[in-house]
Amino acid sequence: EELTSAGTSIFMSGSYVGSDLLNNPDSTAIKFAAKHLHFIPRTGHAVKKGEVYATDYAKSSFEGDYAFNTDYSENIYSVEAPDGIEPGGAGAVCAFRYRETNASAGIMFNGNPRTVILGFPFETIIDPGERNLLMKQVLKFFEK
Repeated sequence: EELTSAGTSIFMSGSYVGSDLLNNPDSTAIKFAAKHLHFIPRTGHAVKKGEVYATDYAKSSFEGDYAFNTDYSENIYSVEAPDGIEPGGAGAVCAFRYRETNASAGIMFNGNPRTVILGFPFETIIDPGERNLLMKQVLKFFEK
């Protein structure tokens, strides 16, 4: 709350950003996520395949398709339970969707402060070029 009140933009990602709030129901934490981070948790285990694409809602700031790891690898850990999260409140939109189910994979809030929240770990994007592209877009979105 201190960061968002100070106008600090927030980028957050992970397998359990939403499902942790659902598995241990805490109405205060769920309200905090909606009010300050601008997302609503919907489900864990949203997909089995790690394929994500930027939505038309996010077109002015984000583009591209991304693949994150859901299989065994010696080089990168496997994402076993990507979360489905949805936009919370005015100004928040679904920025990314999982290709497999079309569930919301990430949101962006174009307010003050700006937020980008992903329901899968950013660091598990397999291709370094894709990872760099997405991070560049996040940083550019925060500069606007």
